[in-house]
Amino acid sequence: MYPVIGMVIDWTRKGTRIPLSLHELLKREGVSEEDLERVDDVKLEVYHMNNLPAEVREHFTSDMGFVVDYLNEGSFENRRNQKIVHVEALCEMMEALTGDMRFTDLVGKLLEKQEKGKEIFMCEYIDMLEARGEKKGEKKGEKKGEARLARLIQVLLKDKKYDEVEAVSVSRRKRHELYRKYRI
Repeated sequence: MYPVIGMVIDWTRKGTRIPLSLHELLKREGVSEEDLERVDDVKLEVYHMNNLPAEVREHFTSDMGFVVDYLNEGSFENRRNQKIVHVEALCEMMEALTGDMRFTDLVGKLLEKQEKGKEIFMCEYIDMLEARGEKKGEKKGEKKGEARLARLIQVLLKDKKYDEVEAVSVSRRKRHELYRKYRI
């Protein structure tokens, strides 16, 4: 028998329980001692992709560089100006590794640009993700602001302060003054 595995790539963020030799791996799988004698005890190299030093990550010049940087740093900042070659594969891999569906939400737009012959750089993708996040944040803020104003108006109407209802509808300063007064 000849071993096939010489290295293991570990994508998890957990401490490893990966055996460091072929014999250890086969023993866990229930291979008998008799059969193990026929197999060389090859040492396995385990590469923990979420724990690679920057010097090693610099050697990843393809899309895989985005993945290893994100796993190690939580961002793509060091590769902002790098071209994305395999847009769909990269986005799907990022979603699979992180569980974050935002990575694949924009694939359609990126593929459209790529089909038109345009190159996609990571900085553009980051900008799209940030813009999407800003838009969501603005919507959340609007909802909170509307709810806060509605509570203030309810309080003012309950107290029959109709002039103040009119004032808060046109004056931001007056709204904030009454928010503080009524602790809203």
